[in-house]
Amino acid sequence: MASATTLTEPELPNPTEPSSENHYLHDNEPITINGTSKIETVQVDEEFIKDAINLATVNALRLALYQVTGDAELRDMKVSKEPIRGGAMADYVISKEDEEKVKAKAQEFLTLQEQRKAPITPVEFSEPSFEDSSNLMKIFTGENLKPSELRLGHEELAFENMPRAVNWTKQPSPETLKNFHIVVVGAGINGISTAVSLKRLGINYTVIDRQSDTGGTWIINTYPEARVDTLGFSFQYKFERGYKWKEMFPSAQELREYLDYVAIKHDVKPRFKFNRELIAATWDEASQSWQLILKLPDGSTEPMTANAIISAGGLFATANLPDIPGIKSYKGTMFHTTAWDNSYDYHNKRIAVIGNGSSGAQLIPGLAKTASHLAVYQRTPQWIAPYDGYRAKVPAHLDWLLDRMPYYRNWYGYALFVRGMQLPPLQVEDKDWIAKGGLINERNDGMRKGLTAYIESKVGKDSPMLPKLIPESAPLVRRLVVDNGYYDALMWDNTELVTEGITSFTEKGIKTVDGKEREFDLVVLGCGFKPTEYLYPCDYTGRDGAKLDKTWAKDGARSYLGLTIPGYPNLFTLYGPNHQPRGGPSLHSWSEIWGRYVIAGIVKLIEGGKRSMEVKQEVYDEYNERLDKENAKLIWEREGAGYFVNKFGRQGVNMPWTSEVYHAWVVSPELGEYDVR
Repeated sequence: MASATTLTEPELPNPTEPSSENHYLHDNEPITINGTSKIETVQVDEEFIKDAINLATVNALRLALYQVTGDAELRDMKVSKEPIRGGAMADYVISKEDEEKVKAKAQEFLTLQEQRKAPITPVEFSEPSFEDSSNLMKIFTGENLKPSELRLGHEELAFENMPRAVNWTKQPSPETLKNFHIVVVGAGINGISTAVSLKRLGINYTVIDRQSDTGGTWIINTYPEARVDTLGFSFQYKFERGYKWKEMFPSAQELREYLDYVAIKHDVKPRFKFNRELIAATWDEASQSWQLILKLPDGSTEPMTANAIISAGGLFATANLPDIPGIKSYKGTMFHTTAWDNSYDYHNKRIAVIGNGSSGAQLIPGLAKTASHLAVYQRTPQWIAPYDGYRAKVPAHLDWLLDRMPYYRNWYGYALFVRGMQLPPLQVEDKDWIAKGGLINERNDGMRKGLTAYIESKVGKDSPMLPKLIPESAPLVRRLVVDNGYYDALMWDNTELVTEGITSFTEKGIKTVDGKEREFDLVVLGCGFKPTEYLYPCDYTGRDGAKLDKTWAKDGARSYLGLTIPGYPNLFTLYGPNHQPRGGPSLHSWSEIWGRYVIAGIVKLIEGGKRSMEVKQEVYDEYNERLDKENAKLIWEREGAGYFVNKFGRQGVNMPWTSEVYHAWVVSPELGEYDVR
């Protein structure tokens, strides 16, 4: 499917970040970039600064310079859109002539700053207000953005240390805070973010997780080449954005390190209880609390009481194990990618990989390099896209620029954010375009054309393998997969692509519909997860004996806003049903947004002297009616859809509304939509 330390100058603080996250150098002193595996020291001179500037996203650098200097020439540069990815998306850019001007101004500023002759405190926007940042975003894009886009963009710029903080309007007594106990289920991205917010407010909480440490899905994905498909500079919390990533697209190990770093830095880890699996939770109306049963590794159980439960387990926590006849009769070695045996020596072995999604595509090239024979069992071809620098280290120059150029970190993150905000139009069927012979819409078809050309370039237009690798479904009907050398590996002599369906396992291997049996030493199950099994494996019993299997019996898991369910007071779900965003902010940002809504509701309860909140049935029903209508306009339920669609044929994973629309709904709960007791 995570720190560098440099010399600091206390007299030159960055006004936008905690001092622990920004470092300024003494004159002509070398910068030391300190990762867990190496220490790299470089001399900062004119050429180094020039090289750093050449790595910059120039429009982001322009805005950072403008904030610092107030230079009107920077403000007035004309912005245009430059198509990328076959015209599917575009970057906001300035002319080549203006780019050179920006680079020259940046060279002058950063050189003087190294000599302590340039001002560090921004001239006009030392503490940008929403109005200030709105004007800056319009300068960045050259467009008049909608208020909802500006509000979300302001948070993504993260000029404040805690841009999504919840605050008390009246501070409760210590006794009140102690007596309202929240259990957070899951110690991954959502759970850690929630714990940080609860600790900041002084609310009593416990985080439980069935794994042995922090990390969530990243602690169970330890297979070779496991890494995220998002730049690390996006895949991080806005309240902890100065981390020194070693890789552009961090590995699973680095992501675990980052999450553990955040938990330790914010001192929430002492409240985490590991190796505890929530197996049952029952609402007690008399006490307005949840009675929990936790399972320990030895099979014993322990009780726990919670006034509220925040389920933060996410989508990718339960492995999908294939139901193939004879699978238990296979006598070789077999494991799922989420249970990788790192002690197993797969060199010179005959290996089968079942599945070619994100996990399979990541690990196949590495296995193919050392296996005597590797068979890739493909049921459905995937759209697999190239990502520049997918396995690259973070250059020392870029690391330095992010630290040394005030506000560049903010605007670099914003540039990545606005690119992601362009995804939703690709997911909408254009009836007029289809009537003219198109497949989905102009931009989606453009992406299909570009991805097809990429596959052809890797395997050859005349290759008999080519038709087997091009999906019939449209791009984004399923999640895009990143090319980690997958197509290259398929072309090697020791690799075989098997597209015939599997009929059964045998003692020695796998048999397919053509009657052929292949023998293997190792079978890797790269079959992903069961994302639609929300809240698994806990058996929740809500008010009046409500059960989730009955609540969701008609067409699968549903919720209100992805966050709460009628009949289950004080139960909140982060990354719940239909909760996966359509683009824009990273999952870390969404964890902050979702957590803010939930915690704001809890704050209102405590301040009002109340004990529980439960979304009204009519609010839930009306919301889901609108959700189904919006879903019908999109491509996810078309033929070829993957895990987005549940066993009822309904798309139950993705949020059908655009990010800025949904974001506006979840700033804080309207208690009128809830029964409050």
